[in-house]
Amino acid sequence: TDILVTSIKINGRAVPLNMSLLDIGEDGNGGTKISTVDPYTVMETSIFEAVLKVFMEETKGVTRIPSVEPFKYCISSKNLGSARVGPPVPSIDLGLHDESVSWRIFGVNSMMHVKDVVLCLGFVDGGSNPRTSVVIGGHQLEDNLLEFDLVKRRLGFISTLLFMQTTCANFNSTSSVKEVETLVSKKRDDLFGQLREFEGLPNSTIYAPAWDSINIDTPDGEIVTS
Repeated sequence: TDILVTSIKINGRAVPLNMSLLDIGEDGNGGTKISTVDPYTVMETSIFEAVLKVFMEETKGVTRIPSVEPFKYCISSKNLGSARVGPPVPSIDLGLHDESVSWRIFGVNSMMHVKDVVLCLGFVDGGSNPRTSVVIGGHQLEDNLLEFDLVKRRLGFISTLLFMQTTCANFNSTSSVKEVETLVSKKRDDLFGQLREFEGLPNSTIYAPAWDSINIDTPDGEIVTS
C-alpha cells in the first residue's frame, strides 16, 4: 500500500532529505509503501544514510558496538534500560499528509534485539535506485494498529498499542472501522487517566498515541503488501 511520507524527524530533529525521492514519479518509482513481506524498513541509500547520521548523533552517548548484518548501526543495551515501548532511544517520526499527522516509531519497533546485549537499528540500505524509496517493513509494523477502509481509500492507524497495555492480538480483526476507533479512544482515555495519577506530571509531557487516518493509493482498491 502506497502512502505519502513528507518528512522524517528523529528526536524532533528534521532529517535533511531529497524530497523528490518521497514522491512517486511518472515512471512509478519513488514514494513510500507499507509491506508485510520485507522484515525491516528499507530505504534508498541517500535517505538511509541521512537517517543513520542523525540517529547516530542523537544517540552519541550510547556505547556503540560492531554492526551485525544486515544492519549498519548497533549499540549495547547494557545499562540502557527499557520502557513500555522498548529501548529508550530517540523516536522516529514519519510526517504524513500534513504537519499534524505523523507515524511515530518507538524503540520497540526501531531497534532489533540481535543477541545478548546487542541492539541494532532495524533499517537497511536499499541501494541507490530502488523502485520504492521507503518501504516500511514488518518489524516497524508490529503492534501498530492499521485499519484499511477500501471504500473511502483511507488508512486509519495508531503508532503503538503498547502504551495502552495491549497488542494487536487483542483486537477482533472483523471489527468495523467505527468499532476500532471507539476501542482505541477508550483505551487512550484510560491511559491519560493513569498518567495523570502521577503527581506533578504536566499535561504537556503526556504522550498518548492518537487514532489518525490518511489517504492511501491502491490499484482498484486492493491492498498491496509487497
